[in-house]
This record gives sequence, structure tokens and C-alpha cells, in this order.
Amino acid sequence: MPKLQQYVSQEASRGRVLNSSRVSPQGVDVSGLARGVTDVANTYTALAQAQEREAEKLKLDEARIGVERTMSEGAALWTERMANAQTKAPKDAAGFTDGLLRDFDAWSIEQAGANQDPNGKKLLESNLTKMRQHIHAEAFKFEITQRKTALVDNYSQGVNDELSAVLVDPSQWAGAVARKRGLAQSLDLAPGIREKLERDAVERLSAAAGEGILKQPGRAQAILDLTGASSPKGRKGREGATTPDAAERVASNPILSSMTPQALQGLIDKASGLVAQQ
Repeated sequence: MPKLQQYVSQEASRGRVLNSSRVSPQGVDVSGLARGVTDVANTYTALAQAQEREAEKLKLDEARIGVERTMSEGAALWTERMANAQTKAPKDAAGFTDGLLRDFDAWSIEQAGANQDPNGKKLLESNLTKMRQHIHAEAFKFEITQRKTALVDNYSQGVNDELSAVLVDPSQWAGAVARKRGLAQSLDLAPGIREKLERDAVERLSAAAGEGILKQPGRAQAILDLTGASSPKGRKGREGATTPDAAERVASNPILSSMTPQALQGLIDKASGLVAQQ
């Protein structure tokens, strides 16, 4: 018997009858549409992420530019303030570093408070710390230089104070020289500066002691005899004594041997003048 083909009736408005073998038991295949929707979503997400990364980079660049401008303006400002502060500082620049850093810290707090961007704020604070370190180093170097200069001046003033006593009483020469030598050697100064201070102090005190001795009765002729300047062959002091004995006497005299050649010759000239007036 011939096999009859089966039909499934549909309630479509047009009354068409479909072959049941052509209809999937699982309904319409929409996998392609789903993949398309997913691809679109992924594309949008990737685009959004790329835009977000670009925006973040731009924000960071903007923060860096803003910080750089602040630091450039700050460098100019504090270079000027440093120069002004140095000009107005006292001779020994006492408290110079602490005062300048207090002003800088106040300015730094103001700048950091004005920057509300998290990236910029962190970067600014890092740069301000570096600037503070630089300002601290420069301020400290200036203060130390000024204080050491004042130290040298004060030492020299102390020698001046000793000169008056030695001029009146030459017997105080040894004690004054010992004090100034010990003080100069104990100072935290470069070796060359310490040596110069000590040498200058001894030479000045020796010249004053020589002047004091010259004022004592009868000592003018003694000085001429000691230095060999009473000889008609010349009066050249310790560097040009007229006899080996005179040169040896000058070298063995602690006061005369500590004087500069110019000071010793000046003392001999004064002694000669006093002897000539007698």
C-alpha cells in the first residue's frame, strides 16, 4: 500500500500547510544573532576601556604639567627669597637656615593644599620634598660660611684685645701667644685658615711686645746691639744681620724671631731714631 505523506495544519492567517519534517523540534536557530550581540558588547567594552586608559593618561599628563609649572614658579620664587634673605642676614647669619625653612614649609603646605588632584598632589609633595632638601643645603652652606667668617673676625678682635696689654706690659707676650695658639688650633676651620690665624696672631703680638720693650728706658740701644744694627755696616734685621752672632741672637729671641722682617726692621728704625735723639 502506498505511504501517505503527513501534514500538520497551521492556524496562520493564510492557511498554509508546512512539511513537518522542515521544522526543528528546538525552534529557530538564533546562535548567530547571539554571537553578533556578544561581539558588539565586547567591542563596546574594549572601546570604553581604551577611552578610560587614554583619559587616565591625559589626567596624569595634566597633573605633571601642573606640578611642573608650580615647581618652576617655586624655583624662581625661592631663588629670589634666598638672595634677599642672604642680603638681610646678620653678619654671622645666626638662625638663617631654620628661618628660611620655616617660610618654605608654610609655602609648601599652601601649594599642596591648592592641588586637589590625587595624582598631582602626590607628585607635587614628592617634588616639594626635593626642593626643600636643595634649599636646606644651600641655606646651611651660606650660614656655615658666614658663621666661620664671623668666627675668624671674632678671633682677630680677640687678638686686638690682647695687643693693648702686651704693648703696656711685654712680659704678658708669652701668655697671650700661648692662648691664641691654643685657640686657633682648636677651631673647626680648614688647616690653612687655622695656621694663618695663629701666624698672624703671633706676629701681631710680637710686634706689639717689641714696641713695648722699645718704650722701656735704655732698651733702644739694647735692641740695636741685639740685632747688630748698631754696626755701621747696616741695619737689615734678622734676615741681614751684620754678623753671624747677631743673626743667632735674633733667632734665639722668641719675640724678635716671631716678628715679620718688615716689623723687625721698623722696630730697628725706631730704636735708631731714639738713640740718635739721646
